[in-house]
Amino acid sequence: MSAARLLIPILLNFSWLSGWPSLLGAGELIILDPPQVALVTTDQAPVMAGDELIARAARGDTVTLIRANDNWRYSPQLKGWVHLRDLLPLDRAVPVLSEQIAREPTAVAYQLRGIARMNLQEWGPAAQDFEQAYDLGESAPNLHHNLAVCYERLGKPEAALEEYDSILNAFPDEFPSRMGRGNLLLRQGQVQAALRDLSEAVALNPQSADAYNSMGIALRSLHRYPEAIDAYSEALKRDARRADALGNRGYCQKQLGNSHDALNDFEAALELSPRSLSLRNDLAWLLATSPVDSVRNSNRAVALAEAICAETENQNGDFLDTLAAAYASAGRFSAAEEAVKLAIQKFGTSREANAARERLQSYQNKTAFIEKPAAVPPAASPADAPADTSAGVASPAGAAPEMPDPATSDIPKTSGTEKSADSEKTQADPGQNSSTEKPAGASE
Repeated sequence: MSAARLLIPILLNFSWLSGWPSLLGAGELIILDPPQVALVTTDQAPVMAGDELIARAARGDTVTLIRANDNWRYSPQLKGWVHLRDLLPLDRAVPVLSEQIAREPTAVAYQLRGIARMNLQEWGPAAQDFEQAYDLGESAPNLHHNLAVCYERLGKPEAALEEYDSILNAFPDEFPSRMGRGNLLLRQGQVQAALRDLSEAVALNPQSADAYNSMGIALRSLHRYPEAIDAYSEALKRDARRADALGNRGYCQKQLGNSHDALNDFEAALELSPRSLSLRNDLAWLLATSPVDSVRNSNRAVALAEAICAETENQNGDFLDTLAAAYASAGRFSAAEEAVKLAIQKFGTSREANAARERLQSYQNKTAFIEKPAAVPPAASPADAPADTSAGVASPAGAAPEMPDPATSDIPKTSGTEKSADSEKTQADPGQNSSTEKPAGASE
């Protein structure tokens, strides 16, 4: 009998029910406030709607629970009810599984504890658990995927790429790992290779907003703004409440000189994520530097830029650069000079400093900065794109990014901005991606 099958009676005998708090009013519908988070611990756990079996949850899935009725919990992700015997509260998972491992170590128990630790962002212990599961004979794609996510979080991108490569060499249609490797390559600056993976991810799962958003980031990094806008629009068709896709699309619209469209996207994104520093910075820059008179709003640009600089204690060069542009737009050139000089100090020897020095000269000449639309290269299909020459791209591994930003496909991060030497505002990183690389379920 396999290790996976041995685990189930042990888990049931251990009784997860003891890990759940008692609820008053048994037999009544209770709203869980705050919602609870749990790990699915059994193979193909039934998901019910009334007396009807509507789906099965995979072992290792992490689910949110919002309602309770006796020993049943309702998950909006699963759109149905799951019995407590199939669930383990996430906040109790590590100690309960540790007791189980002490009594009888199995590959599945180690995988489940590793998944619990990933959800708690304990990357080192999680990786050790997955390595233990591997030593016990488990080698399914989910195990390698989770190891890859942990390795990346631990600052070991080469090891992460080896894990992704090992999966994709054997299972080229494995969507989570195709996405994971594409996002990792994106974060490493291997944009052409990333675009090939992310385009394949879109083909594998055309309903994934994450895949379209990440593909848009790759296209935007190549300055292929019209194609990036199309990708972000596809992401928004699938999830209209993605602030990252709205902000990224707004940035591309701005680069093409479509200031009104950019303004609409930034405003919509901020409604969804009003505290985002990067979105407020991008909007402030547009309001200060747009070539369209009806879009520029100096007073609002100053208010936005002053707020984000205060929140970051004047330590972010890009935000200070935006503040300087806002002051200049408002005719406050002395304040603009002071802000951009501080920005130059924060930029150090980076190329952003050269562009900021050019703007300093403009402010000294009492001239506000107006951004010109970016030049757009001709469109090219991923297959026609030249291969990256840097190491670590999809090399055979013995036969190996959430979104985002890694474990929870929050892969590329926020949209900090940079200005190039020709004064075109471009993104310093691949862009915003709110998708998160969730742990893959335990192998069957």
